[in-house]
Amino acid sequence: MKIIAYRERTWFSGEYEDTTDFRLWDHACRSFGVDLQLIDDWSEAIVPENSNIYLLDESGDVDLMTFSVDPDGTYVFGKTGMSLPNVIPSYTSVIKLTTPNSHITMFGITVGSILMSRIL
Repeated sequence: MKIIAYRERTWFSGEYEDTTDFRLWDHACRSFGVDLQLIDDWSEAIVPENSNIYLLDESGDVDLMTFSVDPDGTYVFGKTGMSLPNVIPSYTSVIKLTTPNSHITMFGITVGSILMSRIL
């Protein structure tokens, strides 16, 4: 499994890797032995060979609650409000995390949901 996330620089000032949010995401991924790659453009993404690409986006048509997590998949986050399917040329599914109040879920919570589903 690999996690690729777009840097959302408009949300943070200074170096992104120095933010508390990044440290929490990095810590969660390291706890599960999952690679985390931050990118500014899809051309920077390093997708493992033969890995299915899953986009996590508010425009998703597959709810995470019914999705069977692919332990070898690559999960792509970020570009909030910009629709990842318009940015990534080829992918397997677009997954959304539905919340009771229809509020967009932050990256850290969604990553945690994906990682926890590996062991449940």
